[in-house]
Amino acid sequence: MKFFICIIGSLIFLPFIGHGGEINQVAGINNVESIEIVGKKHSAAYSEIFSNDYIYLDETLNPSNTFSELISTTAGVDLNGQGGKFQVFSVRGLSGFRVQTQLSGITLNSERSAGSSTSFIDSFFIDEIEIIKGAGATFYGSGAIGGVVQMKPKFFQSLSATSSYEYSGDIFTNKAAWGNDGFSFAMSHQKEKNKKTPLGENLNSHFEQTSASLMTRFDVLDGIKAYAFLLPSYAHDIGKANSDDFVLKKNTSYPKETHILGQFGLTASTWALNLAVHKQALKTKIIRFNKRRNEVNTQSTDFTANINSHFNFNGWSGSFGLDQEYRKNVTAKEQEIKVSKNSIKKGLNLAADQYQAGIFGNVNVKLSDFMLSTGMRYNFIKQKQESDFSDNQLTGYSSIAFSFFDNWQLSSSVSQGFRFATLSERFYTGTTGRGKTLGNRNLIPETSINYESKLSYQANTTSFDASLFKNNVKNYIERVQIGKNVRSYKNVRNAYIKGLEFRLSGDLYRNLTYQFLGHYLTSEDSKGNYLNDISANKIQIKLDYQTNSYRGVLSVKHRFKKNKIAFGEQVLKKITVINSKFIYDITENFQISLWLNNLLNKQYVLTADNKSALSEERQIGFGINWAN
Repeated sequence: MKFFICIIGSLIFLPFIGHGGEINQVAGINNVESIEIVGKKHSAAYSEIFSNDYIYLDETLNPSNTFSELISTTAGVDLNGQGGKFQVFSVRGLSGFRVQTQLSGITLNSERSAGSSTSFIDSFFIDEIEIIKGAGATFYGSGAIGGVVQMKPKFFQSLSATSSYEYSGDIFTNKAAWGNDGFSFAMSHQKEKNKKTPLGENLNSHFEQTSASLMTRFDVLDGIKAYAFLLPSYAHDIGKANSDDFVLKKNTSYPKETHILGQFGLTASTWALNLAVHKQALKTKIIRFNKRRNEVNTQSTDFTANINSHFNFNGWSGSFGLDQEYRKNVTAKEQEIKVSKNSIKKGLNLAADQYQAGIFGNVNVKLSDFMLSTGMRYNFIKQKQESDFSDNQLTGYSSIAFSFFDNWQLSSSVSQGFRFATLSERFYTGTTGRGKTLGNRNLIPETSINYESKLSYQANTTSFDASLFKNNVKNYIERVQIGKNVRSYKNVRNAYIKGLEFRLSGDLYRNLTYQFLGHYLTSEDSKGNYLNDISANKIQIKLDYQTNSYRGVLSVKHRFKKNKIAFGEQVLKKITVINSKFIYDITENFQISLWLNNLLNKQYVLTADNKSALSEERQIGFGINWAN
């Protein structure tokens, strides 16, 4: 409680960005406003050139889903890694530090080997998720080779509350929000015990989390608005769900995770300024029964500042801006207790700083049925732990789109991406959940060239698009085994990832809508080996029937067999998973909902990672939603 009193009291010091967007009704009961992201660098007016996906969140449809679960329902995206609350995702076959995750324009950094996690952000606080792929990701700098996942916060404008219960894991969630034109406050509490697999095995998935969202906005001068945002989060007793025998052999858990994220922004008609800070800490505990116990405490403070501007002149438009990010006191301290010797060893695994700066710009023009867009970004980085490391990269993109037959559009693009090694990859030496890890100070940046063609159709309620792409990646940084339970990082190879993704949606009959999507991915390195993190191919269909008083949603996902695997992976069998949900409006302000996930109660491995968790058993859930 003291934690949140301190956080709320600090609102006047810790701030945010954004400017008012369109009013968006969520499920007809939550009065919220979408906050446009000042940190967004690609132009919304030319977004049809890029391969972007949008997910508009509805709390009645996903009261306890993680972000990884939510975005895995789109083409080209699926779950990756081991499982549990820190489950991550793969975008077009790239995951971890190759996909940049942002909240309202702030890059979320992490020292976890799996990459950044959105575990501390409750979906209740988010209005929309945008998945930026291909050329559109060029603006975002290091770590956007696979794409960018951008989350847009909600601004609540009325009183609302939601509660839900799920049988497997005894999951309780309680969320409430209140707001008006100038202020928004929301709070969430979730508690989960260990879930079970369809065969009755326990999953190490327990956790408890409390978080809040505070936002305010006001006029500073004529034509200039100010916005502030604060998001504190506290979680504890977090289990790591994977294939380890966590009862008898090895138990990995996270006793505590804390985050404080704040922003302040100024916006005008042609420019925006954003200042932000993100302070985080994570405690990891790894118990190898009858052998030893390792505890690692990591923490960091990230400062962000960016300014961007846009222009329109005689059919030409564009934007330009400056990014700066300073990561201060990124540390990891470890304590190891050996049972047999009753000895304690302490060490400093990481103590580093990082500074990044970037300049970017783009120009767009529409000529009759053609649209042209081109842009560039220059990025500089300096990393420090005892000795300094610095580097720079210049990247760019070009796109062209041609509209024909009124409803059709064909576009093509070529774009560059890059990724500097993270502080952990370069400097970390110590224990992780997978064993001992040694950093490599000699890593060079990954670089990529992405080629893409996209065909789109839009008429009335019917929408279709299909994209073909190939991403050539050089100097791929990979974790390699150099001894028993000892790993390090190396630039091991050049590789390509190519694939196809498609989406088709529209009205099927009266109140019935449908969405059909899927992807095909393949990869190979210069030696003919397959890459890690390539998602299994999939197709997925969702049917949504809605009347004035009730709504029914049925989704069916078929994951094809994956037998082309890399080191550290396992073969995936084909599987079909069915989820369903029913929502009923008791009154204009009150709703109830019932859902069944994994309807056929099938047991399967979530991802190709050889430490992946198994699926949870058939999940039965019940929720209530109320709004003034």
